[in-house]
Amino acid sequence: MGFAALVTLAALAGTNTEIVVAGQKFDVGRPVVLWDDTERGFDGYAETCLEDKAKASSPCCQGRFKRFGTRSGLKTRSLEALQGVVKQFVLHHDGCVNSRSCFHSMHDLPRHDGGCGLSAHFMVDADGTIYQTLDLLERAYHAEQANPISVGVEICNRADASRDELAKLPPDYRTRPVKDVLINGRHYKAFDFRPEQYRSVIALARAMVRIFPQIGPVIPVGEDGQPLLDTLPDPNAFAGIVGHLHVDAEGHKWDPGAFDWKKLLSALNGYYLPQQLGGYTRFPFDDEPTINRTARVAFESVEERSSGHFPLSPGGLVRAGVNLRGLPGTPVRAPVRGTIVAARFGRHGRSSTSFVLIKHELQMPRGPMTFFSLLAHLEPGLMEDPERSGVPWLETLVRERNRRALSTLKLGNVALLEEPVESGEIVGTVGFVKRGSEVGPETRFDIFSAERLPVDTGRFLKHVDAVQDGPWVRRGMVLDLLTRTGAKRLDPAALANFFRSDNLDARQALRRMVLHHAHEWGDKLGPAAFLASPELEGLSEADKRHVFDEAIRPYVFWNAALSEHADLPADQVVYSYNPITFLALLAAQQANTRLRWPAADIADRDVVPLARAADLAVWTTPPAFIPLEAPLFGPLVELEIVPRKREEIPLIELPTLER
Repeated sequence: MGFAALVTLAALAGTNTEIVVAGQKFDVGRPVVLWDDTERGFDGYAETCLEDKAKASSPCCQGRFKRFGTRSGLKTRSLEALQGVVKQFVLHHDGCVNSRSCFHSMHDLPRHDGGCGLSAHFMVDADGTIYQTLDLLERAYHAEQANPISVGVEICNRADASRDELAKLPPDYRTRPVKDVLINGRHYKAFDFRPEQYRSVIALARAMVRIFPQIGPVIPVGEDGQPLLDTLPDPNAFAGIVGHLHVDAEGHKWDPGAFDWKKLLSALNGYYLPQQLGGYTRFPFDDEPTINRTARVAFESVEERSSGHFPLSPGGLVRAGVNLRGLPGTPVRAPVRGTIVAARFGRHGRSSTSFVLIKHELQMPRGPMTFFSLLAHLEPGLMEDPERSGVPWLETLVRERNRRALSTLKLGNVALLEEPVESGEIVGTVGFVKRGSEVGPETRFDIFSAERLPVDTGRFLKHVDAVQDGPWVRRGMVLDLLTRTGAKRLDPAALANFFRSDNLDARQALRRMVLHHAHEWGDKLGPAAFLASPELEGLSEADKRHVFDEAIRPYVFWNAALSEHADLPADQVVYSYNPITFLALLAAQQANTRLRWPAADIADRDVVPLARAADLAVWTTPPAFIPLEAPLFGPLVELEIVPRKREEIPLIELPTLER
């Protein structure tokens, strides 16, 4: 169930919200009337006319005729076979005042080629009601050469604003926006669609992307990165969401007219902040100033209020994400559309060890991209009544009677899953973390990838060969960067003060770093690597074990089984990004927008000589001071955490601890 569906669930109680695909039902979270509803439905299987008045004049009403055909290449009438054939979702405007009129025009009147009747799998009426007229197994007659490989929807809209007097149209047309559009070389004045219709079309598009692997959440775009409004050179080669205008061989079609393609893309590929930060909930990707402004506010909110900062903790431990403070029970949302591959709901003392790990596989303008987001410290109490948790993926487990997963989660163990989630969908709520003697509500947010990713709109990330065998960051360079005082130790207050300071040059340098490291919540590192920290000098071996047992061990979730299940690196070495920076750069890339970089290009500076060799290296000195009003982003810089030489810092060898 998608995020957009959540707000309508109460209103939809008792209303059908499921479409039918190869005889199977799929929930879209919007009102759906099926063809077999004898009171309200429109039956595309009917071989006779709908309207009595048409029977006297239309040749299509003088006998029995099918208004659909068989899909070429469909060897069996199964969902699996259909998934191998369908690759396009085609949008139309119907040119009518309601869906009944549309169905009459399609069903009762002859086609241009002399045949009888047109058809579409779906119609979306002015109030957003979805009518399904055929199972998607059938070949509907709606888009000529694209019919065998497509699913079609007719969206109710008179479309051409220049052909009718407003007084003759339904009252809502008097307040509808009218857009000037240039489509296939011709200018049109076209009515926009209603919000209810956009919600239903988006719900259908999400369902098509989820059901049909070949339909990507993409639309045709031009060389300028903007939605293409011309016929495609090879229409049948495109896999994704298109308009009739894109697949018409003659280039005469212009539907869906004034449809807002960016609104659709934003809904399918939106980039959400897991929690509201400074009043912002998501990144747009069609507005450069708003992307920059959203990032600025998100950075300030995280850095000034957080108890955990990217890329290190006060004690020197690598921190691959950021901590987001919030009110207890606040919804935590998926940042990007993806699949939950693992989860746990548990607690250790007064801290939550709950997490959700989401795998994201996106088709971006520069090619496919796979990465993972980790949302941790979620409220474990959700498992007390998952059916009424308000978390869609948990409710799905109950509805589908996935007893194994539910039992695993209720026991506080890691469950391996394959649960799809949409951008912005609730995946949990804010839990608690104990720090010292205090317990506070917060969520940890990481983004990492197995391979280095081209997320930087200015350049590709530079390659790093070395990886670490320990999780501790050498603080020589970091202390210089943060304090400039020559201090030998970074205490929590100093780190917090730094992120609340006006020292934007150093803060930006940290925001742009990309860590290449072994994940600290994996089981590969073991206690010996953690206990070698200089911060623990002077403690007894028993006290060091206690530190590990309290601060690290309860949160470990990554093992060999998860690596195999989610296609994660077996060595647990990943590239970690500041998640705010990462989402902003994705939004810019989707919009084909180059964010305004600071004048100082920190990627072209020399390597900083470290005060102490050899755990931390970065390819830059901090840039010159950048005023507060300057853009926040520069090219991403990779931070390499290299192997520590064992003869330099002896590791404390401890027996392997059972997990």
